[in-house]
Amino acid sequence: MNNLWDFAVGIYQHAPIKSACLRLQDTAGADVCVLLAVVWLGKNGRQLTLAEIALLVSTVETWQQKMTLPLRRLRKEVRQFIDNEPSLDAEPIYQQIKAAEMEAERVTLQQLQVFTDTQHWHSGLAVKTDNAAVVMANISLYLSQCQPLAKTNQAQQWEEVSALFVQY
Repeated sequence: MNNLWDFAVGIYQHAPIKSACLRLQDTAGADVCVLLAVVWLGKNGRQLTLAEIALLVSTVETWQQKMTLPLRRLRKEVRQFIDNEPSLDAEPIYQQIKAAEMEAERVTLQQLQVFTDTQHWHSGLAVKTDNAAVVMANISLYLSQCQPLAKTNQAQQWEEVSALFVQY
């Protein structure tokens, strides 16, 4: 079984996955790192409980709130500023903030990896070639705990996202 960071980088490089993750982040308030962790665990045969998902969220909540989210907000503000003032040569600072945000997400995934290692959630699991139902159940359970930020057809959106993750 590959580690969580390698899995996240590998799956996130697929444009439909990246798009779905960002859409869930923007509309459902989903934490992409936690989402990728529940998919990773599902692909490795671990069906999570609501309590286990709550533990994943609480493991990274402080870091995400104090580090990752402020970097994301700043990155978006800088992008908007650059777009409104194209004569400024501020792209290098935007790229530095973006890199810092990515590094903060790497730390988040590292926290999740360490936590799941200490819980032995993936020890001894026989990885099946098809854990689609487990992945879909984990995604559905996690997203049911998110706070929708926009009006969407959640059930349809979750089904589409689950199908994407199963595909890759």
